[in-house]
Amino acid sequence: MNGPLLDFPSYVAKTEPIRQQHAATQIMEEVDNGLMITAEDVLEEIRYIIDTWPDRSEEENREALREQARRLLG
Repeated sequence: MNGPLLDFPSYVAKTEPIRQQHAATQIMEEVDNGLMITAEDVLEEIRYIIDTWPDRSEEENREALREQARRLLG
């Protein structure tokens, strides 16, 4: 290798904050996307519960809604 040697600690000091910021942004996008998918699934399930409300007892309907609330908040 005929080129100059890179000062690795200096390079890391310059690039690490950028890398960490990018990684944090990517993680947040994945979390937001996952939450959106979960919310859409829960809404779809709640619509189904409402559409089939008469087919179940009052307690079964309440438990089904509680389960969807746990999915969304959990």
